[in-house]
Amino acid sequence: MKQKEFHDLLCIDDAKKRFYSNIFRTPPGTEKININDSLGRILSTDITAKLDVPPFARSQRDGYAVIAQDTFTADEENPVTLKLMSENISAGSTPKTPLKKACALRIATGAPIPRGANGVVMVEYCNESDGFIEVKSSVHPDENIMHAGEDVMQGEVVYRRGMRMSSCDLGVLAAIGVTEINVFSRPRVAVISTGNELIPPGSKLTGAKIYDVNSAMIVGACKECGAKAEFLGIAKDDEKDIETLLEKALKYDAIIISGGTSAGTGDICHSVIDKMLTPGMLVHGVAVKPGKPVVLGAHKKKPVVVLPGFPTSCIVMFNLFVKPVILSMCGLKEDVSAKIKAKCAVRYSSSQGKHEFVLSNIVKSKDTYYAYPVPKASGAVTSFSSADGYIEVAQDIEYIEKDEVVDVVLLSDNVTVPDIIFIGSQCMGSDAALTILSKRGYLSRVINVGSTGGLLACRRGEADICGTHLIDAKSGVYNIGFMDKGLMLIRGYRRKQGIMFRGGCPHRSLDDFLADDKLRLINRNGGSGTRVLFDMLLDKLKYESDRKNIKGYDVESKSHNAVACAIASKKADWGIGICSAAKMYNLKFIELRDEEYDFCIPKSRFKKESVSEFISVLKSDEFKKRIEALVGFVVPEDIGEVVYG
Repeated sequence: MKQKEFHDLLCIDDAKKRFYSNIFRTPPGTEKININDSLGRILSTDITAKLDVPPFARSQRDGYAVIAQDTFTADEENPVTLKLMSENISAGSTPKTPLKKACALRIATGAPIPRGANGVVMVEYCNESDGFIEVKSSVHPDENIMHAGEDVMQGEVVYRRGMRMSSCDLGVLAAIGVTEINVFSRPRVAVISTGNELIPPGSKLTGAKIYDVNSAMIVGACKECGAKAEFLGIAKDDEKDIETLLEKALKYDAIIISGGTSAGTGDICHSVIDKMLTPGMLVHGVAVKPGKPVVLGAHKKKPVVVLPGFPTSCIVMFNLFVKPVILSMCGLKEDVSAKIKAKCAVRYSSSQGKHEFVLSNIVKSKDTYYAYPVPKASGAVTSFSSADGYIEVAQDIEYIEKDEVVDVVLLSDNVTVPDIIFIGSQCMGSDAALTILSKRGYLSRVINVGSTGGLLACRRGEADICGTHLIDAKSGVYNIGFMDKGLMLIRGYRRKQGIMFRGGCPHRSLDDFLADDKLRLINRNGGSGTRVLFDMLLDKLKYESDRKNIKGYDVESKSHNAVACAIASKKADWGIGICSAAKMYNLKFIELRDEEYDFCIPKSRFKKESVSEFISVLKSDEFKKRIEALVGFVVPEDIGEVVYG
């Protein structure tokens, strides 16, 4: 009888050791393929050049083949005259006439160097007339000549075993006359999704069904590693259904199942694996976050992995446990991801007792990188795709201090540096501006941390632009009171702020909603302009009760749309937000006041090309039309103008 440890959480190193010792991590074989089919493939043998490249000495310029010593005294004021021989040497032709002393031969780029010549004078340094040329610039021996074997020598190892072929590499192979190469066979990976709630993308959503997003993500990740991956289908939370698909998967080199890792009654993958496979389940649970319930197993040395169902947990565990195995099976070394040093932009409290992977965005200020933890749960579909990398937090670390230097493991070796880093308050208007900017060829990154967080990022030089709508509680003036000498404020637009609620509610004032203790509020996050406005209104109403007694005051959401969605789905009854969000979710709206949504820019970034283009977008007719089409938005005459700084 098999002895298994269910939910005996292992550390990462112990889990990998147990997993790796029970599986093959070598390619399934080798094959010979045409170079036209070899892009991205991994060489299984060295490639040695069978000839020189170039195979003959050739000209690197259009001009005249000469004996270099004949030109040594030539300059603009004292040109050297050489007799022009009649032959013209073109690329692909074989020179017939040896070059004579004090003579020259016309020669094209790539053409063979004639016997006797040891230099080429560029055509722009010569004047040709009546069978002679005047040379106005000297050349030294071998100038503008590439000799035989100078690029690649016969017998030279051009590429070694384990090299991944790029498009440029294919050109080199063609240059040395190679048409076929030996490569490692690509491992075949079977991908299965499990869950009663899952349906294929494109099907009609009904009831509590959701689309299967993990299968496409896993198949793509396997292909990025170089493997062949095939999706076999969705299995219900039914033992026979899972067994049927798992039986099909056994003919593949590796098996990846998504979902069914937890201890819930519907999660039965681990028991099916133990029943059907040998040795079956090896690890059930690792002390990490996200992704704790991952299952690692094997069948006759084939890797079998059950990844968590939440998308972020799924792909983090794929990168941690599956990616190194797939790369090895493709013939590559285990991936050693690039790291950079960065300062943590905010204080981050960790989950003690678990090795944590904190997905993060990276922004750069001068020579310093800053890491912004992605504020989305492991169930969020977009959290992984929007991140640049992750911070590893050991299980004995309680928190990371703001500005503490950390290592960020990059998800890609080539982190794309955006043209615009927009940090601040989320708004459909700013999204519209950045969409127009993208049409003009500028890439942007948006990090929604609220107005206050965006202003701090501008002061630290992390952001190019901050969207802000902060009201001064004393003066009632928006944004200007929060500027300083290092910042500028650009006029944006106005938005109608008010109370969002579902139809059927009889209340018509903020007092009415506050007085009804049966209604649940959903609040905006601290530091957001809407939260500041709400707290200011509570002060003006001289709200005596402890704000914590307002039902839902501590339940926060990071965007207007999220507040509206929560109300529409009856997770809350009312909240403060903008009119357009209420309209989008068919909610009722009671206007409280207009607010000013402006753009803060560090003075040091004001003349940056992409920032200037953003301001140009604000002033454009296209943007004004988009804003005016949004319910509750108003475009002022001075939009795009500097109002401070």
